[in-house]
Amino acid sequence: MSIPKGYAGNIAVIDLTNNEAQVIPTEEFFTEYDIDPRLWIGGDGFITKILWKDIPKEIDPLSPENEIIIATGPWTATAAPQAGRAMLGCISPETGGFSSGSFGWYFPATMKYAGFDVIIVRGKAEKPVYICIDNQEITIRDASHIWGKETGETVKAIREDVGERYEGEVRVISISVAGENLVKYAVACSDATSCPGRSGGGTVMGSKNLKAIAVRGTGEIQIDDPMGLLESSYNAVNKFVEEEPTLTLWKEHGCTTSLSVTANWPMTGDALVENRNAADFPHLNNAGCLNCFAPCYHWLQIKDGVYAGTRQLGGHMTFITVGLRNIGIQEPDVWIYFERLIQELGVDPASFTMAYSYAVDLFVNGILTKEDTDGIELKRGDHEQIWDVSRRTAMREGKLGNLLADGVAEMAKKLGPEAEAIMPQTVKDKPSIQRDAKLQALIWSFGALTSARGGDWLRLHNVWELAFLPENRDTYPEYTGMTNLELYERCLELLDMPDETKKKIFGDPPKVDRDWVRGLEGKALFAKWSEDFVSLFNTLVTCMFGAATQFMMVGFGPSTYAEILNKITGWDVSYDELMQVGERVLNLQRAYNNQIKGWDVKDDRFAGKLAYEEGEVGIYRGKIVPWDAILKEYYALRGWSPEGIPTKKKLAELSIDAILDVTK
Repeated sequence: MSIPKGYAGNIAVIDLTNNEAQVIPTEEFFTEYDIDPRLWIGGDGFITKILWKDIPKEIDPLSPENEIIIATGPWTATAAPQAGRAMLGCISPETGGFSSGSFGWYFPATMKYAGFDVIIVRGKAEKPVYICIDNQEITIRDASHIWGKETGETVKAIREDVGERYEGEVRVISISVAGENLVKYAVACSDATSCPGRSGGGTVMGSKNLKAIAVRGTGEIQIDDPMGLLESSYNAVNKFVEEEPTLTLWKEHGCTTSLSVTANWPMTGDALVENRNAADFPHLNNAGCLNCFAPCYHWLQIKDGVYAGTRQLGGHMTFITVGLRNIGIQEPDVWIYFERLIQELGVDPASFTMAYSYAVDLFVNGILTKEDTDGIELKRGDHEQIWDVSRRTAMREGKLGNLLADGVAEMAKKLGPEAEAIMPQTVKDKPSIQRDAKLQALIWSFGALTSARGGDWLRLHNVWELAFLPENRDTYPEYTGMTNLELYERCLELLDMPDETKKKIFGDPPKVDRDWVRGLEGKALFAKWSEDFVSLFNTLVTCMFGAATQFMMVGFGPSTYAEILNKITGWDVSYDELMQVGERVLNLQRAYNNQIKGWDVKDDRFAGKLAYEEGEVGIYRGKIVPWDAILKEYYALRGWSPEGIPTKKKLAELSIDAILDVTK
């Protein structure tokens, strides 16, 4: 099978146990893993197929049998918009099931310029090592001198080691002390900036004694229609800039944190813009990954106070959300310092803050005592305590550090039924972003039940409920010149979705109002559509921050993706074909988790009682969220069995013939 344009042409396979590296042509890789690139594209599609073949049964995620897989797609490293992304996959240390995470900055593009579509790391090194990929030359090098260093120092040391000739020539994805100490939710970070945060990849790298992967690439990517790609990309970006109703909010009010501004949170994204503009060397425009037209990284500096001197390239929604909701941070400088610290330590902010918050609840309820917390009187909002506990956790220091390092689910199991009863929002042993699922809109929280990687919101990230504001709290005229209802009317006109699907989700004629937000009609279908769409852009691979319904309410949709992908590859894919790619990948992930973990309907539930009690605030005040009813409708729409398993008929529709014998 010949490879289409847009692919780099090689796969790197590194065996740490035997200290060996192979370069395999991508064409041979497609044959070995039974991959038709038009059906699986790249990114999560490739990762899912690799795990299905290489790890067909349950394993210990920290054993040498696990793999680190970094997969780009044909979109990566081209002139397409937002072409700087890749996916990192493995078996999750938290759940034991499928896991992957998106990351960017410039490692993914440089990896393709070095000639590689995928990197697969197997086995375990006898001592700490890092992998150096210098175009087609792969070496495994001693990392003893950088073991124990935090993220920023690791990147500097490796760039010096490999002889970087100019700043940014060598790109590095590395772990920090949390990964070395096998904190269950440790992350790897790309150039100390962009992390596949929910994957657990940092823990798996640490279990392999793998400190980092460094890459230098000077090649180029072949494109089927270079001028057509430039024209289609230019037109797509221009249309986005002209038509996206929420773009002003994004640019002027904190990018990913802009919803905190319209909803008037106690701490908002406006603080990021003010900080960036007041920096000693202000950058009036944000920075982003390759070809990003809506960059999300703020250049931040803390000038005064106890954290003076801190510089950070960031300011993202996850950190403001978990800071406010889970650990009680309400000051912008503390938020900035927290984000830098967490990235330096290499831990996932959602999993860590959920564990910390849970420990506070356990302490308040007398389930944990000072003997269990190494003498610390746990509380929210105490910044110095949070930093201390963060470091204890990353280093697995003391009783408390070890307890939190194992995560929410293990904490509950160790402490017994009383602790399990007050667990925060957790599914399949993975916590989501905040304690109470009922505090967020239905679609957003529902995604935690159905995500292939456990209790996580990012595989069903959809702001169409979250962004709605009732008339008495409507702040949109101030920021967009439109009322809330006018904004939604315009977004419905522009949203790249078939008219019949819009009618099924939003009514006929389509309309978003208070009744739709509070109701159930169309929510299961919108959830399915959103999941398939997220799965699609995680195979291309491109960024959620420009994608429809994610943060931008209109954004790029499948039609734009199809037009640009065709110019890259020479294919003639359609809207429906691309959406089916997303559905195909998601279904194989579901079947894979059922095969190795036995997950089905009984596992699509929140742990503890909180999510199944009446709400105290919000649209479910005094009501119980109908999780089970929506789940039943969702299974039917997916063509799954009542047990939540893809049927033979569904998998045949999706051309996944090789796995029909292991499904019902």
